[in-house]
Order: sequence, then C-alpha cells, then structure tokens
Amino acid sequence: MYLAYILLPIFRLRRLSLSKCKYIGIRVDRYVEGGGSKQIVRMLVSIAPLSYREAVALSLTKYRPHLETRIAPPEDLDQEVESFEPHLVVCNEVTQTVRENVPSWVRILLEDGLNAVVSVNGQSLEVHDISTEDLLGALDETEEMASRG
Repeated sequence: MYLAYILLPIFRLRRLSLSKCKYIGIRVDRYVEGGGSKQIVRMLVSIAPLSYREAVALSLTKYRPHLETRIAPPEDLDQEVESFEPHLVVCNEVTQTVRENVPSWVRILLEDGLNAVVSVNGQSLEVHDISTEDLLGALDETEEMASRG
C-alpha cells in the first residue's frame, strides 16, 4: 500500500466492495485533462496470495498509470470477469469464462520459480521466470489490440 500513497498526488485510490461477495479491490483512476479518444484498458489481477495481487497491480499501474485496475481473490475470478469486462487478466488458473471473454491473460505458475503462460489475442507463449517487463509487454500488446478495436 505504500506505493499507492506515493501515487496519490496523481491518482485517487478507491477501495471497492460488492455486497454479494467478499471481494475487496483496488482501482486506480487517472485524472484525465482535456479528454481523448484512447481506449482505457481494464486489467484484473486475481492471483494468490493477496500480497502478490497487490504488488502486481501496483507495479503495473506505476508503469502504466492510465490502466483501470482491479484485484480480486481467485475464487471470485469468473464473477469479476463478467462484471468488470477486463482486457487482460493475471491469474493462477485460467477458467473457461476467462478463455471465452478476455482477449489477453497471463497464468502465473507458482512452481519451480515464477513461470507463466501468456496469451494475447489467442497466441500463447510460455515465459520462464516472468518479470514486470514481460507483463508490461503483454499489457502493451493488449493495449495496441484494444485501440485497433
């Protein structure tokens, strides 16, 4: 949460909660001056444990502050995909709902290091020892795809 306080002069941080579930999330909104037609990319981070979710979400929004980002526990992944309609999901398990409704996803494998499977627009790639730079690359490709419509 310390990083979030550093970002507060530029962003406003809101904690979201839904009464039907135990979801607590973080959403960082950019103050937009003068508007614009660029597509706002929505990212959902749904990995365990909570500290990993928060760290990934805050790290990526640090480098891509225009993102609309939510975090949710893995058990609420499908519900959040349906309500938030993200362009990119970072999760531990890719569900059928994610495969059918999300154009890009990153499956973090918490075994023998931090490997991942990255899928952007139906093309998948296995990444060994995934880094923030790798996640930003997937995010950039997703943004480019979203801006093309």
